[in-house]
Amino acid sequence: MTGHRIKIAHLSDPHFGTTTREKKDALREILMNLSPDWVVLSGDITQRAHKTQFEEAKAFCDSLTPLDVMSIPGNHDIPLFDLSSRLFSPYAGFENDFGFPVSDRRKKGPFEIILCNSTDRFRHIQGELHSRDLARLGSFSGDSTVRIVAFHQPLDCPKHVDEKNLLRKTDQSVPALKINKVDLTLSGHIHDPLTRLSDDRYPGDRNFVVSVAGTCLSSRTRYLAPNSFQLLDISTEGETARLVSTRYDLLQGGFFGPLSEKVLVRPQRDGWTE
Repeated sequence: MTGHRIKIAHLSDPHFGTTTREKKDALREILMNLSPDWVVLSGDITQRAHKTQFEEAKAFCDSLTPLDVMSIPGNHDIPLFDLSSRLFSPYAGFENDFGFPVSDRRKKGPFEIILCNSTDRFRHIQGELHSRDLARLGSFSGDSTVRIVAFHQPLDCPKHVDEKNLLRKTDQSVPALKINKVDLTLSGHIHDPLTRLSDDRYPGDRNFVVSVAGTCLSSRTRYLAPNSFQLLDISTEGETARLVSTRYDLLQGGFFGPLSEKVLVRPQRDGWTE
């Protein structure tokens, strides 16, 4: 049986409006060198949802051609101080440059990704997978043997201080992810990278992999977490799958380089292990 492979660059939280040309050039260079099949940008595209910030973000994404780039909004991509826009046209800026509503998906061989909008105009920070997106989890193609879902607010975090920033209503979303045999979730929001199995926080049947990307470009970095992104290299052979998650950090020389690697495997369709 012939195997399949895909490389996904998981980026998040660039907060365009808080970055520099040098950082953008360094990120573009490493992405073009790695040549991933998909580039997934999991929210907080801008710092304050300003038109010029969306335009800067769109120009950067366009500069990655021919890479396949897909984006979802984060809480910072909704106007904060313009209350009229927040209430009546919260995603107008995102829609103009990236498209909305978020109903996008990609499929490449046995790999399929569904993009979800976990933000809410009535919440400044927190988010959840809404009923419309939980229903979409049932629409994966029957021959998709590696199923991926992207949304902004994460399911897990490495530091206790970020517990308040985790996805809400996980009593509904986590069972839905497991029932629909999701293998990997991609999120951001907390600027603190993490790759971990779901049962560290959500014990039960059928583990999946939780990938949380740090901020790829913003000046708003965390302690021991400089600008970074995750490269996810996934291969399959029949029902088995292997995922190598490599964290790329912005190093002192002004370029992105590999820092750490984690390997996870799925012997069958019934879940993942380290």
